[in-house]
This record gives sequence, C-alpha cells and structure tokens, in this order.
Amino acid sequence: MHEGKVLDRYSVEIKLLPDYPESIPIVREIGDRIPRVADYHMNSCGDACLFLPDERWEAYPPGTNFIDFLKGPLHNFFLSQALVQTGQPWPFGQHGHGANGIRDYYSKLLATEDPIAILKYLGYLSKPRLKGHWDCPCGSGKRLRNCHLKVLNDLRIKIPLQIAHNSWDKLSKSMLQQL
Repeated sequence: MHEGKVLDRYSVEIKLLPDYPESIPIVREIGDRIPRVADYHMNSCGDACLFLPDERWEAYPPGTNFIDFLKGPLHNFFLSQALVQTGQPWPFGQHGHGANGIRDYYSKLLATEDPIAILKYLGYLSKPRLKGHWDCPCGSGKRLRNCHLKVLNDLRIKIPLQIAHNSWDKLSKSMLQQL
C-alpha cells in the first residue's frame, strides 16, 4: 500500500533466527516476482537485502519490535520494488551492494567522498579502543581528540565493531583490486 492505494502484492517468507531479536529476520520473496540480482537488492538464494548491516541502527534499531520491522524496513523494501517496477526511481536512497554501497553509505554519514578517509574511519571504528593521539582520519592533520573523536565515539555506539570490520575488509579488498 502506498498513499492509500494497493500497488502490488508479494509472497514473502520471514525466518527468525534463534538469536532474534538481536539478529535481523531473513526475508525471502517466494513468488519469483523480483529478479534475484543485486540491482533489485536480492541475493541469488532469494534473500532480500533490506539494508546494509552498517545502517541497522537507523533502519531497524536493536529493541525494535517485529510489527515495526514489518511496517518499516519490510514495507519500504517492497514499496520500493513496486515503485521501481512502474518506472520510478528508488524512493529511499538505496545503496549499491558490496564495497560501492559501503562507500556510498559512509560518504554521506561522514560527509566525505574520499575513499581513503572512509577506509581510515572504518579502521578506527573496527578497533576495540580509540586513542586521542592518533591522527584524525579526515586528513586535517589534527589529532583525533581535537577533531573527529566525538563523531567516531557516537558511531561506535551505533555500529558494532564486527560490522565495521567487515565493511573495512570489503572496502579495502575492493580498493586493492582497483589498483
């Protein structure tokens, strides 16, 4: 439903993992209506890619109930699919997959287009502790404590170390392949 109008219907399977609600429900479109390709945010196995793991804190914060999951990320995913099928653009600023999506997400979050700076920020987010005497990843030449320490500390509350590390790993491998 969008603006009081039924746009489309989908057959969906939702699987809750044993560690739910810490984990994100696995969503599969089982009616073969959506192509199983990255451009449609579908994995080849049929799992829907509702959002980047890094943006969970925005899209589906820990502690959010299942009804809010249905009304939020799940609804937005299928609404997007329906709108794109009618020739409209992706309505919620969807990110690409893999390193491109990670780079795009963090460039907006950190207000920088510099892939090296983004990689450095992710490296710091991956560390168990931040140290104020480190160089700031923004490239200002300042120490972290005098520049972006608060930004990084705020993000560390929202983005788990392992998620940041996985994103750092994907982005660094992608950048190495481009060399």
